[in-house]
Amino acid sequence: MKKSDRKRIAKIKTGDLFSLSLRNFKVKTGRTFLTVLGIGVSFATIFFLISLGYGLQNILLKQISSKEALLTLDVFSPNQSVLPLDKKFTEAISRNESVVKVSPIIAVSGQMDLENTAFEILAQGVAEDFFKSNNQRVKKGRAPEKGEQAITISSEMEQVLNKGDISGKAVELTFYVPEIVDGVETIRVVENSEPFTVVGVMENGSNNNIYLPIDKISNLDLPYYLVKVLVKSDKNLEEVKTNILGMGFNVSSVADTVDQANKIFNILKIILAFFGIAALIVAIVGMINTMTIALLERTNEIGVMKIFGITERDVQKLFMIEATAIGFLGGLSGLAIGFILSQIFNLSILFLANALGGKSVNLFHYPLWFIFAIVIFASVVGLITGFFPSRRAAKLDPLVALRYK
Repeated sequence: MKKSDRKRIAKIKTGDLFSLSLRNFKVKTGRTFLTVLGIGVSFATIFFLISLGYGLQNILLKQISSKEALLTLDVFSPNQSVLPLDKKFTEAISRNESVVKVSPIIAVSGQMDLENTAFEILAQGVAEDFFKSNNQRVKKGRAPEKGEQAITISSEMEQVLNKGDISGKAVELTFYVPEIVDGVETIRVVENSEPFTVVGVMENGSNNNIYLPIDKISNLDLPYYLVKVLVKSDKNLEEVKTNILGMGFNVSSVADTVDQANKIFNILKIILAFFGIAALIVAIVGMINTMTIALLERTNEIGVMKIFGITERDVQKLFMIEATAIGFLGGLSGLAIGFILSQIFNLSILFLANALGGKSVNLFHYPLWFIFAIVIFASVVGLITGFFPSRRAAKLDPLVALRYK
């Protein structure tokens, strides 16, 4: 045989290589399907659990954060009698070039009278932009405007009142102002001569809180309960925070809460991933078994190929392509199965929430990068799984392979 003929015979076309590699998909359809399904179920488990983790994380972060809330610092006084949080502080911090605005809040307990029924309340005097900076949403009506004789109540307060839609109704407010007279702490009762109108209900309000314009409560001569400081950017947060701590006040921020939440959810996603990986290990063992059986069944075929000059590298490629294809299809099927299962689970939870009067939420989130990562990772798993059987096939002695039965 001529040298040129040997080269021609020894060289296998790429199309033929793929055709030979994927032949088992047609010849051994049932076994290949079960192998792909095993890989798919494993990646479906990973996809389901991790997307659930991302979904829960998104729900929490949307509830506690907004762009402005992440740039807001909440300032408290450790002791109002020693270090009062007052106008002097707000003027001092406002001079900082990194501060956009300062929004004080006054809080005082009291009583609200509605249709001859009295309710204990905690009244908070807030600025107009309070609901935006505090990431609060008004689910009914609107927020009170500056100078308006109006209040917004919490959603929980609305349930306590149990009087249906109270928007537009007039209420009488009485405040219990703490005072120290001759060293003795007393309570000064302040009654408002003009009634307030309920104009809205907060979506996430808690307890017995009501909210009114701060100018309607500033005459009570109380120190600020809380001051919200909005900074220009996240780069300025630590600088302003350090400045306020240096003045002796306590500081907290949603950004800190978000950081902690992200850390917790990252750990949770790792734990969830381990459950999926446990299922994946079982599928990998099944895939190795499938590739080993394929090797044994095609031993004679490998011997024939080698006799005709097919190189060890091409033989190895043949098995590697088959294993990678199984992994790739397993990843795709895993995405499909995981998505279907997550939607069924989500619809079940939504149905239950609606039946119990709860709020509908999407429990799952599918980042695009994560979807691609699943497919790529599945393909890599297939590639690695097929490596050792492919090496074994490539190293087979052609004469031994031809005698194998």
